[in-house]
Amino acid sequence: MSETERQIRSVAGQMQFEPGFSDRVLARVRELESGEYEPSGPQVSPDGPDPLHFHLRRAFPRLAAACVIGLLALGALALAGDTSLAGSPLDALLGLPAETLETAFALGAM
Repeated sequence: MSETERQIRSVAGQMQFEPGFSDRVLARVRELESGEYEPSGPQVSPDGPDPLHFHLRRAFPRLAAACVIGLLALGALALAGDTSLAGSPLDALLGLPAETLETAFALGAM
């Protein structure tokens, strides 16, 4: 009996699982150690049946991090921005004039 099997049996004796659970786990461990185990779930690889899924799973953490950083930057800009030049921090960043009644009439006269 291998060291892994001994550890599993010692832990299994302390825990209560359904009957036959430890036998199934030990059979899986033996398969893994012998190299005969083949996972039954979907295999995700760039050359597999769904390469788009593989690439989306790789890209999502990067895109999510970029979105969070962008949201934090916009929030900091909104909190610290000088809105005296324009109506919003984004307008001030772009150098747009403040929205007033006079600017609205001036745009309508064009």
